[in-house]
Amino acid sequence: MPNKKYKQTKEHKENEKLAHIGKPSNKRAGLGWRKYDLPLLKETDWAYIAGIIDGEGSIFIQKNGKSKYKIVTLTVSNIDLEMLEWMKNKLNAGAIYILKCHPNRKQCYKWQNSAHKVVYTILIKMLPYLKIKRDKAIEAISFIRDKEIKS
Repeated sequence: MPNKKYKQTKEHKENEKLAHIGKPSNKRAGLGWRKYDLPLLKETDWAYIAGIIDGEGSIFIQKNGKSKYKIVTLTVSNIDLEMLEWMKNKLNAGAIYILKCHPNRKQCYKWQNSAHKVVYTILIKMLPYLKIKRDKAIEAISFIRDKEIKS
């Protein structure tokens, strides 16, 4: 998604070719979600992912477009595409997007997942290791749990 105002460098164009852009693989559909198999990761991997979320990520509850429904989204933005691909492959979830950049800055990428079943599972597994975003994770877990009980 090159911006027409800015001239992209050769490195930016090469990184675009490397990035796997697409929509998240897990679709949101209430209790009938496609089953999300929790990856068998070491505790150190979960701690590392929690560190990434604490430092570079965000957990937020927002309205889904113009609809009245709210969704929980888990995102990580970084210039290191390899780290985001590692995270995507380890979690077997989410999508990586290329963000617009300015000419004298490095290309930035974003890993994102909004599938409640996946976000819920990831947050539960990371909760013991989260420090900074622990309260927000608990709020998101409660929101998803309450939403599922109501529906």
